[in-house]
Amino acid sequence: MGKGKFKDMYLGVDMGGTTVKIGLVTEDGQLFATTTIPTVEYTTESDCAKLAWDLSTFARENLADTLGVYKIAGVGIAIPGVVSKRNPDLLPNIRLNFEMLHNAMSYEFPETNVVYINDANAAGLGELWQGSAVGAESLLYITLGTGIGGALISHGHIITGFNGAAGEIGHLNVLPDGRECGCGGHGCLEQYASAKGVVKSYFEFKAEAGDTSEYEHDPKHPSDSLSVFEAYADGNEYAIRAIQTFSEMLGLALSQAACIFDPHMILLGGGMAGSADVFLPMVVSSYKEHSIKPVRNTEIRKSALGNKSGMIGAAYYALSKNSTWE
Repeated sequence: MGKGKFKDMYLGVDMGGTTVKIGLVTEDGQLFATTTIPTVEYTTESDCAKLAWDLSTFARENLADTLGVYKIAGVGIAIPGVVSKRNPDLLPNIRLNFEMLHNAMSYEFPETNVVYINDANAAGLGELWQGSAVGAESLLYITLGTGIGGALISHGHIITGFNGAAGEIGHLNVLPDGRECGCGGHGCLEQYASAKGVVKSYFEFKAEAGDTSEYEHDPKHPSDSLSVFEAYADGNEYAIRAIQTFSEMLGLALSQAACIFDPHMILLGGGMAGSADVFLPMVVSSYKEHSIKPVRNTEIRKSALGNKSGMIGAAYYALSKNSTWE
């Protein structure tokens, strides 16, 4: 890429439950540079200030030789929760003092537009801008990771709802009186079809069988769904049941959402989408079983941008948004 081609850069930040993904994005949607840092509890001034400092340092170091040509024209921060006009609400998978974070961002980027967006909405915008959904009239985007988020986008516009909670498919109830969720409810989709949910299912099925043995693909941490998929490939019975549960619940939830929104396309993204070749046929089967006839053949596919979509979409939101913190 010729470094003199682009005048403005946008910083796209995707705050996940496990890592914060950071990308410098050109004004035509190309990732110029990326990095990741571990997610911590951003509840103190020092932690929030460190995050803001890390972001500004990353930008300076990557643009050091072209500061006369490049500038950070906007910062978009994707947050895993409901983002209203004033504050995020419902943050089941991350701890964050929003006021402190914004103060720190304003200090590090005093003349830059800093905007905030729900992480799934950001990822959906990224796919519409540069990914699998280019040209789609409407999109239901689902991000499958530590938690589950959703985005409803129609003709390029995010449908946020009156309270900013539209698209929170992770908190659709798929099993009344099921597992307790971080949102305060029980039986939410997130408890069965997120990375944490798959790991919970695996160990529940193993415990039900009275199996106390150690297995090489036992998950190593609460969101280690990759190990469950590795166990699935080995034919492990607990992993098979966990992935089947994941697929059945996700297909059911998608059918409920499609009944309301009737999207042109459904995209599955997030870290777990890397295993879509394993679970997508089962999800589609569950979706068709539970959906009403008019939406039964809606296309469900894997996102093209993978875990880059949130960074690209957050940057796009910063590019397109002129308003700042009120």
